[in-house]
Amino acid sequence: MTQKLMALAAIAAIAVSSSMQAQTPGTSHAQSVLADVSKRHPDVREMELIARRGDGCVTVAATDKGDIGDSCDRKERQVLRDGAALVEAPSRRDPVYIITEQLHDAQGAVIGLIITDLVPRGEAREAVLARAAAIRSEVESQIGSAAQLAGNARTDRQQTVDASFAPRLDASRFVSAVTNQFFPLVPGTTLRYRGTGRASNETTVTTVTNDTRMIMGIRAVVVHDQVFVGEVLKEDTFDWYAQDADGTVWYMGEDTKEYRDGRVASNEGSWEAGVNGAQPGVMMWADPAAHLGATYRQEYLAGVAEDMGKVIGVSASVSTPYGKFDGCVETEDTSPLEPNVHGRKFYCRGVGIVKEVESANETSELVAVRRP
Repeated sequence: MTQKLMALAAIAAIAVSSSMQAQTPGTSHAQSVLADVSKRHPDVREMELIARRGDGCVTVAATDKGDIGDSCDRKERQVLRDGAALVEAPSRRDPVYIITEQLHDAQGAVIGLIITDLVPRGEAREAVLARAAAIRSEVESQIGSAAQLAGNARTDRQQTVDASFAPRLDASRFVSAVTNQFFPLVPGTTLRYRGTGRASNETTVTTVTNDTRMIMGIRAVVVHDQVFVGEVLKEDTFDWYAQDADGTVWYMGEDTKEYRDGRVASNEGSWEAGVNGAQPGVMMWADPAAHLGATYRQEYLAGVAEDMGKVIGVSASVSTPYGKFDGCVETEDTSPLEPNVHGRKFYCRGVGIVKEVESANETSELVAVRRP
């Protein structure tokens, strides 16, 4: 039987400056590029374009629209930073060449990556790489800039939140412990999460420490969050939370580090309320039902941390390997920095987050809890 070309995925991860103006277009051009290239290459089964902004990296266009919203992985970010092409030879598990290269605009500036998955046609390795390079050139010829590929348009709702959400916190009205029933932080508690789908080899370990940090005159609880790929540390983060007298939990900032080859490769996404214009955000309302359908900031440092949330349910039922939960709060999480990401989180009484949905192909579920 003649061997068929099974897949070709062209992925562009774009480093967009935080100074990019709101008038830049959306992702319709990127979708047009995919359609155009697909027409000229009937052997192309699937292609994706992934844009990177702030501390994230996300699929913004795809021939399979179910892939839109998926996050990029460590290897893609590494090639974007380092510039060296990555070539993964066929294996029993993946009988394809996976070629990762930088993508450039007409002036030669790096605007992202193109990743080409090609089944060999019996030709030499160099010929496979030449086919991948031809596809890259074809995509580059239709992408004039990072703005054309990624876009950064903000919705009217997001602009309203930008103007209206500037919390003024009274340090005298904060309590020492975080006891919100949907996001309790009891020192000594450890929660373990396991990824599924594209994140199936990831484990997240979240530990509520006994440490505190003074931020804006408020004593915040320190939570240690670690993400492992297999046994290798990928991300190491210290998050800071504080609860006001009404019971609302505020997100006060984070110190995050991304590791590569055992060394710190990036601290993108780090911020602290009150420093360089950063503002605290709401992690969990005292009464989530009172805010059903309302959009609010979860964090804010322009161009770095702009996550927003919306309570979309207060009676969700969720099943995870750890157990089944009822009456949970469900939120939709978005960010102007990643306009095509629409994640969801489920917060359940007495535990906190039990499930996080990044996309249709990537989730994280609670598998174990160790209490003090």
